[in-house]
Amino acid sequence: ELQDRIRAVPYASYDRRVGAFAKAALIYPAALQLMTLLLIDRDPRLRPMPLRGLMMQNFERDVREGRLPADADFEALLGVQNSLVYGYVLFRDGLARQMGVARDVLDSRFRRLVFAMGRRAASANWSTLPPRIPPPPPPRKTIAEAGKRGLLAAAAVDLLDEQGILAGVNLRKVAERAGVHRGLVYHYFGSRRELLLAALRMYLPDAGPVTSDGGVPGDRLYAAGVRDNQPVRLMALLALDGDDSYEPFGEIVGRREAATRQMAGICLALGHAIYRQPFAGEMQIPQKQWDQRVFAAWSRVAPE
Repeated sequence: ELQDRIRAVPYASYDRRVGAFAKAALIYPAALQLMTLLLIDRDPRLRPMPLRGLMMQNFERDVREGRLPADADFEALLGVQNSLVYGYVLFRDGLARQMGVARDVLDSRFRRLVFAMGRRAASANWSTLPPRIPPPPPPRKTIAEAGKRGLLAAAAVDLLDEQGILAGVNLRKVAERAGVHRGLVYHYFGSRRELLLAALRMYLPDAGPVTSDGGVPGDRLYAAGVRDNQPVRLMALLALDGDDSYEPFGEIVGRREAATRQMAGICLALGHAIYRQPFAGEMQIPQKQWDQRVFAAWSRVAPE
């Protein structure tokens, strides 16, 4: 249904098309949620860009009709578009909670943000040298520093990697992998959700701004996701499960424009961290090159 709705969007300027794409994704969030679940479960049949051919054809028409510059990186722009929208749909409940606004209000703000991004794509200077991805923030702690709690959390993550998400987390196997008595799992955590929360807190980078001083929105979070997307995958699981107890970014503060800029950077960084490997694979672009190209495209269309 989501694909049919996107196909039915008549050709128009890119800002209107990407705005319609965001609107469709907000109408059918379950489609992206299920796709993310299959992605985290490493389903080999998953195609995260099923309409790539249609969208690239529209970009070619944009160039012929003078709507977008011919030197724009359209593959990377498609990566930005999808990462931004997918990231927002997955984490919008948590973002609305942290920003202290109703979800429908935040949805409207996000749609305007996406529309403005499409307009910036048309006016951007794509020939200038783009910024490089900054160094990632340091990890919060090591497994050795976290003691038995850390061993159990790391064991849970390892089992999720090996057996997939849909198989669930077997607490007995977690204890065996960590080399501790099963009773310690319940002593420290009490439930699978608390175990995942502990793993999330352990793998998150040190608290700090998601954007460097004067940097591209979300650049520090983007760099962290490129280095290791494990924390984002754990956050996605908690978000998909409807958990409302975690706030991985602290409080998003500032004037409305500043808060919206932070939100945009967070959504892009999280969406890219989750989808970077399947997107690069479907585009047949080496991973490091894809990471840099998407970041370069984002630097040209991100809110100032």
